[in-house]
Amino acid sequence: GLEISNEDVRFDAENITFELDIWRSLLYFRPQFNDLTFNRLNLTVSENRSQTEFSGTQVKRGSLTDIFLNRLNYFDLKESRVSFFAPSGERVVLDINKLRWLNSRRHHQAEGEVAISSLQAYHGKLNVSIDLRDKPGKILDNGQIYIQAANIDMKPWLGQWVRESTGIDNADFSLSSWIEINEGEAESIFLNLAHGQVYWRTKAQSHQIQFDNQRVKLAKRAGGWRLDAPRLRLISDGKAWPESSRLSLFWQPEAKGQEEILRIRASQMQLDYLKPILPIFTFLSPEKISPWLSLNPSGELSIFALDLPLAAP
Repeated sequence: GLEISNEDVRFDAENITFELDIWRSLLYFRPQFNDLTFNRLNLTVSENRSQTEFSGTQVKRGSLTDIFLNRLNYFDLKESRVSFFAPSGERVVLDINKLRWLNSRRHHQAEGEVAISSLQAYHGKLNVSIDLRDKPGKILDNGQIYIQAANIDMKPWLGQWVRESTGIDNADFSLSSWIEINEGEAESIFLNLAHGQVYWRTKAQSHQIQFDNQRVKLAKRAGGWRLDAPRLRLISDGKAWPESSRLSLFWQPEAKGQEEILRIRASQMQLDYLKPILPIFTFLSPEKISPWLSLNPSGELSIFALDLPLAAP
């Protein structure tokens, strides 16, 4: 076996099998393997390291990142495990059934199956495909990531602030997602929610919203983020929304000469269906949303536009 550890990570592998291609190694001046398999590899990441950015950063020569992304032409992981801290503060474990990673001249590709769990529960399984490229001095800087998930429990990814501010207890989805990476950050995300549910509580009442083949696109715009759902396929508290309903959100961060604001644009919206959902967003602007709720509105809005300043009063 092999074991490496420092203050940020602990790495060990129970068994390593390899077949070295001597001639290609001499040609490229680095090890070239016909086969390199890590069996029952374990990588444990500290809380401090989990909270730092990874993609788009420089790599220290001789580090684990340098070895796995620059020195090895490819490797397989089987029955392996990666452990780190999620935004919720929980330690999350990725159990890797199998994953193959390829490296070639600042180009990295991977494909595999990953199961997600925590100390509390099993959270689902992902099929992952990665195609990323480096820039001089930066790693995994541009490219695409594709994720397919079946019955994924989103609870570990909901931070404590989200749960306390919105009342959301849990959410689970089956989805496909395409993520465009540019300069080490997500630039656009396309989501196809095959089906899923979000559960939340307002005062003494529990609510649920269900998704059925819901398509959503998130993209960076003018320093902020825009979300578009051109056709809403939702069921809230048992009531199906008209498929003609549309929704767009734009979050504009605070910048020089402009305040932080959330712009909401919608059409063909049934106000009765919005009632149980609006309390989730009360934390954004209580002085505007709370009076709206007290009016107990009903009917249909053909066009809806609302700008919510998010600056603290």
